[in-house]
Amino acid sequence: MLFTFLLQKFKKRHVSLIIFTVLFLYSKIFLFDIFKIPSSSMENELFTNDVILVNKLKYGPRLPRSPFDIPIINIGCHFNKNAKKRKKENWWPYKRLSGTTTIQRGDIMVFNSTWKKDFILVKRCTGLPGDTLTIKETSVFINGKEYKETNAVKKEYSFIVNDKNVDFKKITDSLQLDVNYNNATFVKGFLTKQQLEHLTKDDLIQFVKDTIINKRKTKTFDKTKTLAWTIDNMGPF
Repeated sequence: MLFTFLLQKFKKRHVSLIIFTVLFLYSKIFLFDIFKIPSSSMENELFTNDVILVNKLKYGPRLPRSPFDIPIINIGCHFNKNAKKRKKENWWPYKRLSGTTTIQRGDIMVFNSTWKKDFILVKRCTGLPGDTLTIKETSVFINGKEYKETNAVKKEYSFIVNDKNVDFKKITDSLQLDVNYNNATFVKGFLTKQQLEHLTKDDLIQFVKDTIINKRKTKTFDKTKTLAWTIDNMGPF
């Protein structure tokens, strides 16, 4: 009798655990998901390796595009040779359910990259469909009006240290600045507006200028060969 009782209790616990696991896995498709920040591009709001919880109900959950996107079912697909050959393919068209709201400027979004299915990007929405986007000397203009960036946005600045005897590196380390040192006094670094104002207010630096890329050294997302747009000067797009 005791053995039967323990066996029934054991079965109930395992059934409950299985049900909980299944609900959790499928809730990641329709309700939420957990991601790790892959790069430093969103500092000072999100930092590399930060773990974030994404609400999928806001814009509407994206439906699976292949059996490999469906928990539990994807396990069986790995044992099918024909299915394994199509692992990186999209089997079904792109569809998503209705969300509680639509995308707005300034929203932080998580989405898949176009070059690798499993590579996740975390970016802030600047333009919406129908908008004209232009970048002039690092400033963003939407439909001809300057877009007000958040105080967390970093830009590259060039400046001169006023006092050579000041341990400037110690100061910048305390501010968590990404500074590249060219020599004892001339510095290039990525700063937020607040950090720049702090350094200029205390007379620590002599502000020189924004570092603006005028020559196209690297590829940009516009993929055009006829226009020499850079990440600091681009548009209209």
